[in-house]
Amino acid sequence: MGIFRLPIGWMYTIKFQKRGLLHAYILIILSRDNTPRIVPYIDEISYTEIPNPTIDLLLYLVVVSNIIYRKCSNNNPSTVCIQNANKVYRVRFPKEYSAKTIIIVDSYLRYRRRDNGRRIKISPYIYTNADVVPYSLYLSLYFNTYINIEIARSIKVVKYIYKYVYKGGDRTVAILYSREDGV
Repeated sequence: MGIFRLPIGWMYTIKFQKRGLLHAYILIILSRDNTPRIVPYIDEISYTEIPNPTIDLLLYLVVVSNIIYRKCSNNNPSTVCIQNANKVYRVRFPKEYSAKTIIIVDSYLRYRRRDNGRRIKISPYIYTNADVVPYSLYLSLYFNTYINIEIARSIKVVKYIYKYVYKGGDRTVAILYSREDGV
């Protein structure tokens, strides 16, 4: 059936970032029956923790090199920062720890993000699970790149994501289709 079970539609926008690199925003729409509604299924799709390097070294290396949300720094121009009254803040990170995934009505999920003691030093900073962007284990290993997986469960979040997918893009593709069984 696929990583996300059975999608009923998808769309994407490809834009060029400041350094000329391609950047894709992809939105996958699942049928009502395949939408992640329970925590165990959500936890199968989206991970927010640093893998154990003794169990899965390859996944650990992919997460460390691609999926850690880097702290703001003059030495790291790829970080997203907001400057306010001569202080620099990271946008939306670090996240709060959570022993389990929590579904919040009309908001983003609070993903399971345990404080399991794993730390990564990327000079000069130390990163924890609070700095891990939600990722797909399979897609991250397959593509060896940054792929943020967010599960949208409320209309507010869905509207934001559609807006985000289309923001500033001049090359947008949307494909809608209907299966023969009418679903």
